[in-house]
Amino acid sequence: MRPIAPVGLVLAALLCVAADKPMKPGTSNPYNGYITSGGRFGVRIGDSVEQADIALRKHLKVKFNNENYRCDFRLKRHVACEGMQQIGFYYISETFRNGELFVESRDGKVVSMIWRMQLRPYLDS
Repeated sequence: MRPIAPVGLVLAALLCVAADKPMKPGTSNPYNGYITSGGRFGVRIGDSVEQADIALRKHLKVKFNNENYRCDFRLKRHVACEGMQQIGFYYISETFRNGELFVESRDGKVVSMIWRMQLRPYLDS
């Protein structure tokens, strides 16, 4: 096994620091995002929570979820979530990436989605 070069360590450290910077609404790419309009992963803002759950399970490999999540350290790393009241948490575990997805809802409708995915450092055997 080759040791990691110092340049690789610096790049890894920079990526880790950048990963914890809060996102603004409108950020959207396959690896991180915060949307309050439009859609992603088969879910559109305005869909019912039930429709969103079905779509997420169809488009992503959901390892587990928690429908009664709250604003805590995990979500605060991504966005300012203090005003969010109803949050669904999904842990995504796919072949080449894994991560967290949060679905904020109000009155049973999706009002925002926040996600942070990363490439998997290894593949399960």
